[in-house]
Amino acid sequence: MSTPADTDAAKTSPGASQPVEGVVIEVAGAAQLPVRKKGRAKPVSVDRLAALVSEALPETFGGVSLIGFETAWEAMASETRRALTDDLSCYITWCQEAKRQAFPAEPEDLVRYLRWLEQGRGFKPATLTRRIASIARIHRILALCSRESLPTRAAMVADALKAARRRKGAQQRQAAGIRLGPPMNLQDEVEGVTLAALFAVCGSDLQGLRDGALIAVAFETGLRVSELAAIETHDVDPQKDGRGIIAIGKSKTDQEGEGRFAWLSADTMRRIGAWLEAAQLEEGPLFRRVGVDRRQGRPARPPQDYSSIPGHTRHWRERMQGSPAQPPRSRYAIGDGRLTRQGINAIYQRLVRVAIDHGLVELEPGREGQLLRAISTHSMRVGLTQDLFASGEDGAGVCQAIGWKSVSTALRYVRKQSVKGGAVSRVFDELRR
Repeated sequence: MSTPADTDAAKTSPGASQPVEGVVIEVAGAAQLPVRKKGRAKPVSVDRLAALVSEALPETFGGVSLIGFETAWEAMASETRRALTDDLSCYITWCQEAKRQAFPAEPEDLVRYLRWLEQGRGFKPATLTRRIASIARIHRILALCSRESLPTRAAMVADALKAARRRKGAQQRQAAGIRLGPPMNLQDEVEGVTLAALFAVCGSDLQGLRDGALIAVAFETGLRVSELAAIETHDVDPQKDGRGIIAIGKSKTDQEGEGRFAWLSADTMRRIGAWLEAAQLEEGPLFRRVGVDRRQGRPARPPQDYSSIPGHTRHWRERMQGSPAQPPRSRYAIGDGRLTRQGINAIYQRLVRVAIDHGLVELEPGREGQLLRAISTHSMRVGLTQDLFASGEDGAGVCQAIGWKSVSTALRYVRKQSVKGGAVSRVFDELRR
């Protein structure tokens, strides 16, 4: 189903040099959306994980209890399931190539595996720790040994992890924060990409309206990307004063689905309303794919005399008849499914690139690539955390508002920022000028 372009869109406005652009919107479920084939991930399921582990078990093991796997699977968060499947797939592949027994694992083999990950693949200590934790979890699910006798708890495995941290350092590469824009205090310095810069490059077309609403909600709520993608239109509750409240369902730290709520400003509610109205959406996922097909306009062609048309021309009849002017046209196809993690990250990356190209982000020459690599789906959450701390909010309030698991987790993203407002700075800043 499509809505025809405005009847005046195909006509030339009085005094205008070019025809007005026509717009066609394909509603949810349109088949015109491009199909992504490259990088398509295998589906993550309990059957796939059970089959993966079953093939790696020795013949003497007696088989895998599917109900045990299903119970453990149901207790995991969706991102934990994906990480566990990916980690075990990598480990089992290494065992097959190195001709080692995957289960039960030997501590010596785990050390060799860690060295291969670090030296051969260049993985950081945090990734090594997660890989070992995934191997330990499968050992517990299979009841291969008690918690105290897990091969992952062997002294040599612990020493291998400690040695990796000493070689590369335990500090993780963090996502670059995307902050609101204005400084939150006199000592605050806002650097890098800001929300104001991204708003400035969001167009007024359908894709731009979607992008503006997406980054506005992402920043003000500080949601994880899985929570952001899961928002439905009915989760947004407009208030009488123009602001809104959004209901957040199951999340990484709320697997029982008790839910929580987040505040939305009047500006964000207007952006959401503009996107929903333009996209003609009333239910289903709030943020979806938008495919754009733009066609250039074509001036009118007067009829040609037969004698002036070259003899080798195939479309000579059309030339004899002439053709009216064709206005520029944009066709938007809106998907019926929710955006993915990769899709949201691609939107952030595209907006940041445009902001850099327009000179809206202050950067040293040659550092564009470094900044783009630091932008991720976590950047809005990090930026909001930094703005809240800079405005004087305490750790407990920030964690409650954004949903951090602990204050120490949130403080990781404001270590450099907190120095400027720390005790030494407050006491001696004026005295030591």
